[in-house]
Amino acid sequence: MKRFSLLLMLLSFTVLLNACKGDKDDPKTKGSLIENKKWVLTASVSDKPFELDNGTVSTDVYRYVIDDCSKDDYYMYEKGGKFFIDEGSNRCGKDQRFPGTWSLSADEKTLTIVQDKNYTYEVLEITDRKLVLFTRGSQLNFTHTYEVR
Repeated sequence: MKRFSLLLMLLSFTVLLNACKGDKDDPKTKGSLIENKKWVLTASVSDKPFELDNGTVSTDVYRYVIDDCSKDDYYMYEKGGKFFIDEGSNRCGKDQRFPGTWSLSADEKTLTIVQDKNYTYEVLEITDRKLVLFTRGSQLNFTHTYEVR
């Protein structure tokens, strides 16, 4: 009888383990899709054209406004809400990293980053390789695209 009880217990344990393996098929949260990856800004555009000092008119913020030394920076969203921007190898200043925190709203539609102040973005798209954020400015609105590198 002891042998039967032991066999029944092992069988139950095996069934339980296999049931837990099925949890891997559950869809990932948007937050888990961005965690622990090096996100690099690859595009930034405004919703309206702006004029540069040289007379050029464009909506391409990435090309005309973002400094070259910032184009290799990466953004890291760590599990547990820690966040940092790393200057990459082409640094703009003396500091290498800029820490902060991040959170995603319960409906996964708003991303908030807290560094020297709060930065709030509307989430347009999150995949395991692409992150698209929208933010409203006082005169222009911006769409920022990040990709994993």
